[in-house]
Amino acid sequence: MANLFELDICRDSWWGFIKQSVDAFESLIKAVFNKHGLVYSKAENLPGVNAVFKVGDKVIKIFAPVESGCYGADYYEIETEALNYANNVQVASPKLLFKGIIHDKYIFRYIIMEFIDGQIAERKIASLTENEKRDFSTKLRDITNKLNINMQSTIIPVKSREAFLLDDRWQKDFSEHFCNERIDIIKEMSFDNLVYVHGDIHAKNLIIDSNGTIYLADFAESSIAPYYCEWYAIVFLLFKCNPVMMTAYFGDYRNEEFYSQLTKSILIYGALAVKEICEAMAVDTITLTDISKLKELVICCLEDGNVDIKY
Repeated sequence: MANLFELDICRDSWWGFIKQSVDAFESLIKAVFNKHGLVYSKAENLPGVNAVFKVGDKVIKIFAPVESGCYGADYYEIETEALNYANNVQVASPKLLFKGIIHDKYIFRYIIMEFIDGQIAERKIASLTENEKRDFSTKLRDITNKLNINMQSTIIPVKSREAFLLDDRWQKDFSEHFCNERIDIIKEMSFDNLVYVHGDIHAKNLIIDSNGTIYLADFAESSIAPYYCEWYAIVFLLFKCNPVMMTAYFGDYRNEEFYSQLTKSILIYGALAVKEICEAMAVDTITLTDISKLKELVICCLEDGNVDIKY
């Protein structure tokens, strides 16, 4: 029997090209829809790391197979578990309708969700008035308040102190002194109250419908971690340090305690976050000789109030 998916997948760059091809995935999508008794209509490509397509009033997300080098098989399990969790705690998010696995030329894992008719926040936020930005940020706070609670899961990974200490990606771009100081700070941080964390709340993962309801999407980066693991994406990628949005979400954030906590949150979020901040502020990472320099840079970003990080 001929394969439904006929192309070869051998590397990340190749997956990045074919994931947006309706022609490449159409037979596979038709088979999945037939399996679940759904009516197929012409698929339309949607943005995403995986192969995401709108089909009528539904969205199918086909996860990159392990051969692509993008994701492991666990991302499918994490996404489905976290999406169900969001649905259960009454956070506006696409309703999970079906999930499954197709054994074809490659093993393709997929989920089918309802399509949310709205605008990606990345396009919407720029046109919002100050009052609308306050309203948006307050609504987002309500969302994270519902999400960031203790949960038990055997699927969603736990980000413990040990996991952050073993992250060796810092050594490539930062000095030995900086890396050692980071380790010392993490050793002193509290990891007693871990909660569910979406981990990727930026403007491309939020959809705003015509009623102003905010829908959260893309749960593959979910983890059980300190609540402030949400902060980097929210502060820098979503709010871009805008003072109106920052105040609506955090309250009075212009203080030493917040600056220190935000800096610590970046130290556990990942080395890429610091590199992105440095690039946006035209600062060479080599100038960050210690953590105090990173904190100074963070404060500069907040004072600037308009930091455009490319991601």
